[in-house]
Amino acid sequence: MKKRERPDLTRPEVAALLSRVFDLDALAALPPAQASDMNWLLDWTDAANATHKLFILYGSKPGPQPDLAALQRNMTEYGDQYAVTIDFMIRSMAREAVAGQLFWAEFAPEQRTRIREEGLAGFRRNSAVYILSTVCAAIQGAGKPANARLVAAAIRDTARSGRASCCRRIGRA
Repeated sequence: MKKRERPDLTRPEVAALLSRVFDLDALAALPPAQASDMNWLLDWTDAANATHKLFILYGSKPGPQPDLAALQRNMTEYGDQYAVTIDFMIRSMAREAVAGQLFWAEFAPEQRTRIREEGLAGFRRNSAVYILSTVCAAIQGAGKPANARLVAAAIRDTARSGRASCCRRIGRA
């Protein structure tokens, strides 16, 4: 990449990296969620979120408020990658929601402290807010109907599978 040139996310080596991070086929091929998924699933979702931020926030001016011009420019230019990212994030967070419930169920009653319960509730709430905000942004900023349909399909599939109550609520909205 030359100085001041925008990243080209379609370059073969970059596209291959994004395909590994946002690997929907690998996610779909997993067996049903288990409590032990929390050991690695949070790391995968965090890596996906960090990667997503690299291209969606590219060129943003630092400051307390989001650089809306940069965000819009990036959502337009990287719309295809953004749609795949959101598709992956919705599906991985839905799996996290199920794994989190199973993880919680493994605690003995005396281990189910108020702090742990509040942490799980905060995790679920933050996931729902993240999904809702990114879905709204994806659909509003979708330059292509196919990208909006991709994100809508992730919500619909997740809601139908019963994986996450937050996606069921969003799917009805």
